[in-house]
Amino acid sequence: MPRWTLAIGALALALGGGCDRRVSQCNRLIDAINEEQPKLARAVRQGPGQEATPEALENFAKALDTMITKIKAIPLKDDKVVGYRDAYANLAEGIAAAARKTAASFEDHDEAKKAAAELNSYREPEKTLVKQINDYCAGRGS
Repeated sequence: MPRWTLAIGALALALGGGCDRRVSQCNRLIDAINEEQPKLARAVRQGPGQEATPEALENFAKALDTMITKIKAIPLKDDKVVGYRDAYANLAEGIAAAARKTAASFEDHDEAKKAAAELNSYREPEKTLVKQINDYCAGRGS
């Protein structure tokens, strides 16, 4: 077999293997995040009439803590996926802190309103980050 054929074969294997590693790592991260979403939704909707209560917000923050621990433990080597994992964990930490702040300020209407606005301010950054993760993992991002 000519030498150049082996080199092309090795290159194809290396490139294909890199793609599989990225896909595999992306899938582990996405699966871990998606697995926790129903738990987060249930934690926040514990009150009558689906209203947020201090207890529900605290449970939501605890569910976020569990998710954060879980996603931080995912072994990853792709630098971009590691960055996305860490960014998502940091975002979730901010959301958990805002949920606790909202729960703690429930008695003071003005403070509760400010804290709830802070909590809601995480929606767009979370959407953006999820889109970035999905784009990269689908091969549309670099």
